[in-house]
Amino acid sequence: MNLFNRILKSINRYGFKNFLKVNYLNFCRKNQFFLNLQFLNLKSLNILLFIPNFVSPVFAINKNKILRTTLAFKGFNPKIDPFVKLIQEINIKNVYKYEGSNLEIYYKKNVPIKIYDLYPLTKNVKNSKIFSLKARYISHILPWDENFYKKTIKEIVDEVDQQKNILRKCKEYNIKFDKNIFYGNQNFGPVHKEMGKIEFERYKHVLNSINNFGYKPNYKNNPHISGQFLKKENNWLLFISDGVHRAAVLTALENINLPIAIKVLPKVINRESVKSWAGVARGYYTVDEALVIFDSIFESKNFLNYNE
Repeated sequence: MNLFNRILKSINRYGFKNFLKVNYLNFCRKNQFFLNLQFLNLKSLNILLFIPNFVSPVFAINKNKILRTTLAFKGFNPKIDPFVKLIQEINIKNVYKYEGSNLEIYYKKNVPIKIYDLYPLTKNVKNSKIFSLKARYISHILPWDENFYKKTIKEIVDEVDQQKNILRKCKEYNIKFDKNIFYGNQNFGPVHKEMGKIEFERYKHVLNSINNFGYKPNYKNNPHISGQFLKKENNWLLFISDGVHRAAVLTALENINLPIAIKVLPKVINRESVKSWAGVARGYYTVDEALVIFDSIFESKNFLNYNE
């Protein structure tokens, strides 16, 4: 009876069609397995039409086709990419601490307040409620994120404000978590010193591991860098959702192709299908607002230009 009531509640909340979609995708996520297709020269996304959602193909993706973070850093460009520049700083100049590092300077210089402050294209939409939200929410409320089918936007931003992801990082690095401290976002400032140290150590650890042992993903335990494709007309880019630190390190070490698992569902975010994106379907984004976010990321247009 409890199961029946939960099903009815979900159908009432999401609608019958979305209820089926969400449960199907959840089933696929739990039962996914990897298929190594790195030998293919991926030119078109048509091959994905023949790969079911419970299969996570692994492709070798050129670094210039990969977008890292919601600021959409792409390829090897240390002049405007603070994370690639940091890795070079650690690797070549033997910088060993966060204080005084390139990363600390970047976090202090780039402190957006609202989503309006992140992307110049947002200025084309006046009085937007979604763009008036805090900049630190953006990676959790992308308009195509299926999480909108599970939670309301208030529930999502409340979790960000409670810093649940930071608590996990503090435990990992043996740092005492203080709920009265705002630790920050790993992609831009403001960032508390402890958070900055955590990010610095993560990059240093990944760099040392790859330098000493190489990059050897384990197909069983899913340490693969993963993401989903963004598609605009006949062009596509790979947007990373998990493994940003590994991708940045491999890029800084001038690897041309990176093995990426297409694990995130849906596998392709098609610009033409904007009306079906979760954030739009649930009414949190208008079509214009959703396309502004998509185009800003796809075209790597952001306000956070790194100044040397």
